[in-house]
Amino acid sequence: MYAQRYSLIIAGLQLFIPLIVLFDWLFNLGIVQIQFGVYFKSLVTLIFFYIFISHRFPDFVFKKVLIYLIILYILYSIFSDNIQGNLYITARILYWVLGAFAFYYFFKHDLISEKQLIRMLVTISVIAGVFTFVLMSRSEEHQNASAYLLLWCLPLLLHFNKSKLISVVIAFSMAAIVITIKRGALVALIVSLVIYFVARLRISERNISKLKVFINGLLFLALVGIILYLRWDLISERFSDRGGSGRDKLYSLIINNYMAGDILEVSFGNGINSVQRMTSLQSNDPNSVGVAAHSDWLQHLHDFGILGILLMVSLHVGFIKLILFHAKFRTNTLPFLSMTYSIFLLSTIYSFILTTPDAIILGINLALISFETNQYSQNAGNS
Repeated sequence: MYAQRYSLIIAGLQLFIPLIVLFDWLFNLGIVQIQFGVYFKSLVTLIFFYIFISHRFPDFVFKKVLIYLIILYILYSIFSDNIQGNLYITARILYWVLGAFAFYYFFKHDLISEKQLIRMLVTISVIAGVFTFVLMSRSEEHQNASAYLLLWCLPLLLHFNKSKLISVVIAFSMAAIVITIKRGALVALIVSLVIYFVARLRISERNISKLKVFINGLLFLALVGIILYLRWDLISERFSDRGGSGRDKLYSLIINNYMAGDILEVSFGNGINSVQRMTSLQSNDPNSVGVAAHSDWLQHLHDFGILGILLMVSLHVGFIKLILFHAKFRTNTLPFLSMTYSIFLLSTIYSFILTTPDAIILGINLALISFETNQYSQNAGNS
């Protein structure tokens, strides 16, 4: 009965999580008028919550920092002047944080197979990639599309790349990322691929293995290079904008406003969504809802002050400790982990992930990293 119950849950998640991506796209493109994606996210969050309250997670490496993240958002929501709106933002975060706990439980108890995980990731990548190509075929301007969602899927796909189908999906995903002409996604793609293959070289012991890794790395980077060349006129124009599409002014505004606060605001921030509230006041549009910081570091600094910086530092320190461990023992997790962290490092500097539904893939990455780390730790302890 126990195994059957979780078999149904995982089968449902294999369907629901890709459907969230699909219906979010259909709504954003105006093809459907009802936000089915929100309903599916609510259902999946309830499933994750059930798993979270039903079990303990004593050896989940990211447990403390993720619980700290949720407590921070819940407390700030309850004591804000917009409880309903801020609890909605918190619910978006709960979706991926509770998902990280749930998937860790699945991995630990062997409830989800590699085949099931890959099937879900391939489906998500194909949906996101197809709609990205559709959107970009209608526009010569840069678009977010699903660039970052596809980027977060790549470490997992490369980690389990054991078939021609997965290789094709990886190539398709990289092509979709490049055609969006998003500078941040392009930089993260190239840097993370280089780091991934350097880490693969690090764990390869035989010369023939190193040669295969080197050739594969060149092939993937060559594919990215060819697509870059085909879009070079648009890409060079994007990179000629030294203001980062206004990020330089936005970052200065956020830092200056934060530093101008009193001691309580510097210590505890200005509350959830404070950057958006501030930028809406700066806008000439009375209906503007403002823009986010385009930096998880600055968003959490302005929103939560020192508590927000503590959150960000804790996440990065957690990653770095794991990288040092896996580098020491030259484990197979090192390339996957290093690529995930390089994307996380770059995206949290000039973009954001922690408050978006796309972070569900980050949550799955964290779950798998933690599970594999515990396995290696146990083996090291027994040897």
